Amino acid sequence: MARSPTSQDAKNFHELLSRTVDRLSRDLGLVVFRKQNGQHLILACLYSTIMQSSRECLLLMMQPTITLPSVLRSVVEAYADLRAMIIDVDHGQRIIATFEKEKRRHLRSMINSTDNPYHLDVAQHIDPRIELAKVDAELARLTALGHRPMDNKSRFEWAGLVAEYESYYWLLCLEGHNSVTALEARHVIRKENGDYELIATKDANSPEEICRWCDALSRILIDATMRLYGFLGIKRLGQCEEDLRQIELMVNELFGPSVEAA
Repeated sequence: MARSPTSQDAKNFHELLSRTVDRLSRDLGLVVFRKQNGQHLILACLYSTIMQSSRECLLLMMQPTITLPSVLRSVVEAYADLRAMIIDVDHGQRIIATFEKEKRRHLRSMINSTDNPYHLDVAQHIDPRIELAKVDAELARLTALGHRPMDNKSRFEWAGLVAEYESYYWLLCLEGHNSVTALEARHVIRKENGDYELIATKDANSPEEICRWCDALSRILIDATMRLYGFLGIKRLGQCEEDLRQIELMVNELFGPSVEAA
């Protein structure tokens, strides 16, 4: 039966995630990537991003924070790209096309907003019109091959994570983009008499916040590891599966059965 997480629950979950990150970091030194293989190179970078960002989240959880949802949102995006990259080697070309699209947007801004002071330094080193022609040509080449730029929704679609995009990722965006609900949760304390108090600095993270953050990070880390190891033909999956079992037990006790288990 679900119950409200306690401070001890938060401590236990944080320690479980810390052990998982430490173990996976040690294992990473034994994983062999072929650096001349473009798919391997991108997967190695994405997985390393997930690992390092998870460590940063662990640090943020232990002090009052309003930035952790933004870091976690970046982890979820890297996880989506990792899954998509394992499913389809051409996802790397879509990542490149997306970057070229952003370069085009910046170059067009340089051309159209010559009074923008932040463009002045870059304009001393490149001719934006010449560079724009190069970027347009590269985008045309990639598009002709079927590799189109992605928005965030299509990135999650390629990863098979549409449900996560429409729910958990959406919530992280609300918190990270300074929505009204996020601002109120950080800085407004409502009183029983209907009045409210403004606070400049958020109080300590609640046990429920810590447990939910740990739940999401643990699941991403373990699933990303199991998929990566499976793709590379690595057999050290036993401990990952045991960690996931412990997480499932803890989450079911605190929040009730997950959607997958229901």
